[in-house]
Amino acid sequence: TGGKEASEVAAAEEGVGMEDAVMAELCGEKLKVIFSIVEMIPPKRAKFSEGISFSQIESSPLEVNQSSPSPIEKLPRELAFAIFEYVPECVENLRMASTALLNRVNEFALQRTTIQLVDELLFETDNEHRIRATLAMPRKTEYLFELRYQLRRGSIAKSRVKRNRQDQLTDSGLYAFALSKREHKLWECISAAIGIRICGISITSCYEKITLDTMTSLLEAFKFKNLGVQCPALFATCGCSPEISSQVVDALLDVIAAKKIDHLQMSLNLDYNIAFKEYMLKISSLVRSLHLDPVWNFVRTRTETPHIILGMLSRKVDKLLIEDHHFRDFTYSFSQEMIVFLAKHIPQLGKVIWFQASCPQNATVISSYDNYQIEVVKRPPIDTNDWSYKNQPAYYVDIKHISRVGEPPMKKLMTIKKPNS
Repeated sequence: TGGKEASEVAAAEEGVGMEDAVMAELCGEKLKVIFSIVEMIPPKRAKFSEGISFSQIESSPLEVNQSSPSPIEKLPRELAFAIFEYVPECVENLRMASTALLNRVNEFALQRTTIQLVDELLFETDNEHRIRATLAMPRKTEYLFELRYQLRRGSIAKSRVKRNRQDQLTDSGLYAFALSKREHKLWECISAAIGIRICGISITSCYEKITLDTMTSLLEAFKFKNLGVQCPALFATCGCSPEISSQVVDALLDVIAAKKIDHLQMSLNLDYNIAFKEYMLKISSLVRSLHLDPVWNFVRTRTETPHIILGMLSRKVDKLLIEDHHFRDFTYSFSQEMIVFLAKHIPQLGKVIWFQASCPQNATVISSYDNYQIEVVKRPPIDTNDWSYKNQPAYYVDIKHISRVGEPPMKKLMTIKKPNS
């Protein structure tokens, strides 16, 4: 008992809840017994083809000595489910250990899960009638997702979810599928297999409000804090991105507010006639972290650029990255005078701010604040695969509170490549 109390005290001191402390102890003690049994059974994973489709989950347990129940088979249902949630990578071997464990794991897989299986869901479409989607998830949850999908497939005779090759950048498993408006059962099956939690959602090619509405209607059941929205160029040769109307931006604001988005990554070419400053301030009032690819937007209001940035940082947002991904217009227009202005006024906002923006190579800045690190740095761009930045260094002005200097670079969403058609 003394060891248990000590572990609970230590967990509390580290800000870990009592449930997590108990589960950590459980996994440290009881999983030793579990894996001593499971590791004796060789994995029998269903093999996938060269990224074409994934096969049926093997549902027959191996022949093992079942004269007496194993320790994990004796556990109460709720406790066994808690173990499966904590270490989802173990369910594949457990299903092959015995018929009892196969049935227990299948029962668990049919439950509504609260754990996060999927890191990112990407939606892409050319029109509101058909949506292409890609799921990215860590290896440890792949098998559980596949099992949840197969057990729910029911009357959907042919699997529509295709497993692509592993993402080399993130080491994530990629699953692709397409949806039409009439395929409600397919989406119900897939969304149920995903569960209710996703780390991030990426929406691309939402040029019209009806298209965005179609995509967002599919996300109502999910909880997520990270959102990426991008409207890329229609033709790679010209790099021209269509202008986005105020109706699309209004719909986007509704999604951000309804889902209580914490981090937003946005790359939109807003219509010249809409109130750009007003929308930037509204967005900055809703999210805490913002990664902005300005495309043409800031260029049209060069004299207002530093004042817009200052207004944004005066609201809820306290982490702001403005980075040219496809065009250098913001970089070239971000003058030395603007940089000096922001270096002077951002620290005066009385907030703990993390700010970074693309700037010209010859930019300079001098810090006059002890509690802020202000400098121009050379580093590779976040999107190293972008053709316009390939083999070209990028320069940034950093204005960061000293307490946030050690924060990692802002994580980029939309790392998933377009699925092969």
